[in-house]
Amino acid sequence: MTVHKASTTKSECVSAIKSVKQHYEPDGRILKMLDIFRQMVNECIRIGLENDTSNMKKLSQLAHKQLAKYDMLNYYKLCNLQSSRNFVC
Repeated sequence: MTVHKASTTKSECVSAIKSVKQHYEPDGRILKMLDIFRQMVNECIRIGLENDTSNMKKLSQLAHKQLAKYDMLNYYKLCNLQSSRNFVC
C-alpha cells in the first residue's frame, strides 16, 4: 500500500492508494483488435504530421477515407483520432 501526503494550510490530508497486480493473457481476438488500433493510430499520426495539423476536425476529415477501410466501430475510430491528435500536438 502506498500512502501519499498532501499538506494544506492548517490540516493534513492523507490518501491511501492500494494497487493489485493481476495476471492477464489476452486471447488472439483481443491482440488482433489492439494491433488494428495501433495501425490506425500510426496512420492518423502520419496524416496529421504530413498535413501539419492537430485540429480534431481537420484530422478527422483528412483521415476519414483511410479509417473507413478498417472494420471497427466508429466509436473506436473517434478514440483513435483523439489518441493520434495527442501525439501530433
